[in-house]
Amino acid sequence: MKKWFFAVIALAVLFLLAAVVFSPQEDGSESRTLSAKKEDARLTKVVQASKASGDAKQAETSEVSRYAEKLPDAVRTEKPVVPETKAKETVFQMAPPLAYCGNRVCDASESCFSCVEDCGCNGKEECTGAGVCRIPPSCGGKQCSEEQFCNHVTESCVEPIVLDEETRLSVVQAYLEKEETLDGKPVKFVGSEDSYYRDKTVKALYFDCSSAELHCSLDVLVDENGKVLKEYRSG
Repeated sequence: MKKWFFAVIALAVLFLLAAVVFSPQEDGSESRTLSAKKEDARLTKVVQASKASGDAKQAETSEVSRYAEKLPDAVRTEKPVVPETKAKETVFQMAPPLAYCGNRVCDASESCFSCVEDCGCNGKEECTGAGVCRIPPSCGGKQCSEEQFCNHVTESCVEPIVLDEETRLSVVQAYLEKEETLDGKPVKFVGSEDSYYRDKTVKALYFDCSSAELHCSLDVLVDENGKVLKEYRSG
């Protein structure tokens, strides 16, 4: 009896040991199986949710598209419609050239006396006291020498007088101080030349009394002593 008893106990111990050895492996396998199933279930839910979200977005996009088709073209465009405008063209006008002596244009305020550079006489012409170019006639049927000029009152060739520089400058300064232009400014001295007054030989002193709009010239005839014999104002 004792042998059987010990044998039964030994078998029971072996059975328990076997249960202890093999039970963790079975539990781990079962645990892994359950984890895999849970993961599959989770992934399935994620896929279904993603699909549902995609369907919703697609449905929303389709709804917006159907709504946009009903709008007018000007509203449905992505960019606002801006009416085309032409750029304003800037027109530059050239200012008229300034009138000054030396611009190679004989302006209305200039003459052959006031500006020889622009209004000088051509060829055999001579500039008269009025600032006009003309061809001088022969002097009594003959031509005067280069040192002479013609007195057309006596129709004779005469020699020029000698007016010293100090006397000439004194007369010029007196006229610069007392005479004014047409717009109230001091006159300008232009120059001098040999001339005649009746039967006398004189020096002609020329002044410019022009304004910006009107031409004016002042001619003063003096003898060899600086005495003023005649004045001519034109313009």
